[in-house]
Amino acid sequence: MEKVNQRKKLNYTIHNFKTSDNITLNGILNQSKSKQNNSTIILHIHGMCSDLLSNVGQLVSETANKNKFSSFIINTRGHGIVSSFKQTNKDGTKSYHTGGTAYEIFEDSQIDIQAGIDYLKTLGYNKIILSGHSTGCQKIINYQLNNLKTKTVKALILLAPGDDLNVEKRDNSEFQKTLKLSKEKFNSKALFATHDFGLLSAKRFYNLFKKTSIESNLFNYTKNLEYLKQIKIPILSLIGDEDPYFLDVQKATINIKNNLKNRKSNSILTKGNHSYYGAEVECARHIIDFLNKL
Repeated sequence: MEKVNQRKKLNYTIHNFKTSDNITLNGILNQSKSKQNNSTIILHIHGMCSDLLSNVGQLVSETANKNKFSSFIINTRGHGIVSSFKQTNKDGTKSYHTGGTAYEIFEDSQIDIQAGIDYLKTLGYNKIILSGHSTGCQKIINYQLNNLKTKTVKALILLAPGDDLNVEKRDNSEFQKTLKLSKEKFNSKALFATHDFGLLSAKRFYNLFKKTSIESNLFNYTKNLEYLKQIKIPILSLIGDEDPYFLDVQKATINIKNNLKNRKSNSILTKGNHSYYGAEVECARHIIDFLNKL
């Protein structure tokens, strides 16, 4: 990828949109000038502690533009480590709530993604390609698993779908002790320091790392990823060969590949770390190859 100060100026506009529970979110729309894919758009979801200004979000937006696709990079209510979001109450008043990765509820991401899709439909886009980075991958997979019968989402792009549970267990010598304590402090405002994922509230820590966690088991590579077989639309997965958020990047890549059902799907071990720094060109090439096959 070109250096930041040499990057081509794109047609970025800022948009605000509301969720079904009246939370205001925002996104950056990069609208392609080409009419080739004028009804299709890539909707990108950031990862933990990140936001719409991430390097990967910019990579997705620029890659889409070069391939004559529009993109919409959004903030979910879980953006940043600790953030706030505005909610409109039933009586018309507005109140602010604490959000961000530390306090988010994973399942709420379905509401945020749906709101982004619904908003894009008002702009004339009726074909959505969902892209996610890191925990954004878990969010778009979970969304699709809960919306298998809908026809709007045409493909998924998984960028660095890391193994949160097993990486934290590997790196945090106090993992079991902290998990037990987070359960005891579940309803408190206490923040727990993780080794790999910053600060998490007791509720967020426990819900992420408990045995029955939906979020951590979606990409638990110590198991066969059987749930992927339920998804029939094309999926692209890119895992960097220097990504630290995996126990074994090669085994993870193969595990995904073995469970992909669509002939246009692919799971690729590419160059780069968790955010593909220094390997953006190769990452972009894989994304473009995938988009060209859709």
